Amino acid sequence: MPGLGLGPEAWEPTLTRLRATPAVADGVEVLTLPGYGRPASAGADLSPEALARLVLAHRGGSVVLLGHSASCQLAVNAAAMAPERIAGLVLVGPTTDPRAASWRGLVARWLRTAVHETPRQVPSLVRQYSRTTLPVMTRAMDAARRDDPTGPLARAAVPTLVVRGHHDAISPQDWTTQLAGLGAPGSRAVTLPTGAHMVPLTHGPLLAETVATFLSDLHGRRERRTQGGPHGIPREGRLAEVARRIDGHVAHLERLSGARPWHVTDTENLDAGYPYYREEGGRLVLRANERGKVLSEEWTDDVDELVRLVMRSHVMEVATKHEARHRRRGEDSRRQWFALAEEWLGAMDPRWGELERAHHERILVSHPFRDK
Repeated sequence: MPGLGLGPEAWEPTLTRLRATPAVADGVEVLTLPGYGRPASAGADLSPEALARLVLAHRGGSVVLLGHSASCQLAVNAAAMAPERIAGLVLVGPTTDPRAASWRGLVARWLRTAVHETPRQVPSLVRQYSRTTLPVMTRAMDAARRDDPTGPLARAAVPTLVVRGHHDAISPQDWTTQLAGLGAPGSRAVTLPTGAHMVPLTHGPLLAETVATFLSDLHGRRERRTQGGPHGIPREGRLAEVARRIDGHVAHLERLSGARPWHVTDTENLDAGYPYYREEGGRLVLRANERGKVLSEEWTDDVDELVRLVMRSHVMEVATKHEARHRRRGEDSRRQWFALAEEWLGAMDPRWGELERAHHERILVSHPFRDK
């Protein structure tokens, strides 16, 4: 669904790339609605809840809904009304953060964002806004700003990807992280390394890659549920699943940080202090050996937890190297890499970010920051 006032062309750069991926083998359809690509009659109800009913009436079966800006609120309300029909949500630059729901707050955030948008999109935006009309857009935005999506999203409890451009002040990072935290397991918040609020139009290929990864994960989760086994994954496939997820998260880490771990953890024991994972006695273990001696090992029965442990080590490696390259004189080095680790792990999975933050807080009780 296009954002407020926008038409199908606002999604086209993203969908052109997305349609070329296996993740959308079932096809993509752009749905325009009153205020969102189409004009509306004077008496039309443009509230997110009313428009969500039109979304559900449009097509039956299980779908993934993609929203941009204010249309994210339509997607969230539709999911809350019929969660059994919504396989997942993709929310790009979602509104409306209750902290900036007033017209003054909305305009202030829009102005801070607009300076980072490319002027090349202006002719296209003018054509799209003219088609929807400014009075209709104003009415639709007035309805959207009064709608808090956090309640419906929590009730929906479906896997949710929340994406924002790096310079999007309309949808700040703490807001997208909060929304992702309300979704079902597998939900995540991602901040792209560039772009602002109009990323479906200005950075389509980059956004498509992020969406495709999420859709592939959704497909994998559905397959695992039908196959059965512990945690929905057959025992004989657990190591392959760990490897697949690690590859995806490492690629995500590289997009977030611009760097990769020196050695991506796998099942090979290099006997040089680098972790490796195995399945032993029906359990999963992450172990590090050096010169034949066990330096550390952590056991779990859960694939998700093993992947978290692996990615935590990779994130810490990349974060500490980043801090070393950008060291701030007189500052405890942990300030930077603690914050980066929390941010990057939280972008992969909001729960991971919260766990890392709690871990750091426990460390700081006994060993507080020591700035010089």
